[in-house]
Amino acid sequence: MNEPQKKMIKLYFDFEKMELLLEKMVESMAGKEEKEVLMGFSLSFDESNNPQIQKFDSKNKQKIQEQNLFLYEPLVSIDETQKEFLVTMGFNALIESKDLKIDVDEKNLIVTVNNNELKYSKKITFEKAIEPKSFKMNLNNGILEMKIEKKL
Repeated sequence: MNEPQKKMIKLYFDFEKMELLLEKMVESMAGKEEKEVLMGFSLSFDESNNPQIQKFDSKNKQKIQEQNLFLYEPLVSIDETQKEFLVTMGFNALIESKDLKIDVDEKNLIVTVNNNELKYSKKITFEKAIEPKSFKMNLNNGILEMKIEKKL
């Protein structure tokens, strides 16, 4: 078995551990009043290229900051209908509308987040022209949803 295969097997077993940790987290929340908690795992590689998995949650903000988990690329989904583009970005729950700066022109959407925990910017270029004045957004629990109509 070569070295990359060994690392993939190790990573597979780390994901099994991660799944067990996630099950324990869900069980620990059962019956509690607070139902919204950001929980997850970060995956990084050490100097030897071995996978390192760390658990984080929003209840321990200081631990999240110590792990530098805000240096990441949020999940981005771009869906297209006949009339518009729907862009969804999954940030952590610690951002607010006041942290966002969004610029829209006829081809581009630029999303910038700037607060104490996160400095992030992403430019999305659309293949089809868009109508900047039609831009609408909603931020709820760290999920940024944006709609932009196509130019006719």
